[in-house]
Amino acid sequence: MSFPSTPHLPPVPDTPPQPRAPTPDDTKPGRHTGRSLFVLLLVPPALTITIIVVMRNMGAYGKSKLIGTIILCCLGLLVVIGAVATLLASVQDLRAAKRSGDRRAVRKQLDNLASMTCGVLVIAAPVFYFLTPAVIDLVQGPQPRAVASCSYAQDTVTRSQWFTGGTSYNNHFVMRFDDGTQHTFTIATSEQDISQLSGIIHPLYEGCVLHPDQTPLTIDMYVHSKTLVDARLD
Repeated sequence: MSFPSTPHLPPVPDTPPQPRAPTPDDTKPGRHTGRSLFVLLLVPPALTITIIVVMRNMGAYGKSKLIGTIILCCLGLLVVIGAVATLLASVQDLRAAKRSGDRRAVRKQLDNLASMTCGVLVIAAPVFYFLTPAVIDLVQGPQPRAVASCSYAQDTVTRSQWFTGGTSYNNHFVMRFDDGTQHTFTIATSEQDISQLSGIIHPLYEGCVLHPDQTPLTIDMYVHSKTLVDARLD
């Protein structure tokens, strides 16, 4: 009795399967290179010019200071949004590096993601810290506060002509309120002697310099952003 012979099978190789060769989509430069170059060349100068213009026209107190703070924070928010978009594009590059099997490229993309994430957090934290109370104050409006006592100090600051036009004098009014809290409002002037200045400086001089211990002073302020709006003698 004979049995049918089994067909001869080729030997199975012991070598593990090789990774696939990277495709052009995996190895070509990031598709966002042109966009990134545009951002690097045009956006920083535009932001710098805008910040300088806002700071030169932003008042030391009042609604103009609040609006200026909101504008600066919105510019920072645009930077955060752009950084997040770049971060998402880098995630796509990381996936492409993983598909290509290039470990060095994967490590490089991971380092880039980590550094960009830290950068986004560093910028976003102060932006939202200042933007949130400013927006709330813009909606709620200023509120009056009675000043229990007030002290005064002045220092000289010399800055670049580009920003402030030379030497200015920072006048610090340290106000203590009836609830025990206190806050320092700083107003820059071009004159060292503020005794003859008009506007909001006059009641502040009367209340904080001439009568520091018995201050007949009431102020209007944005309570969340601690922005001084107006001052009047009682």
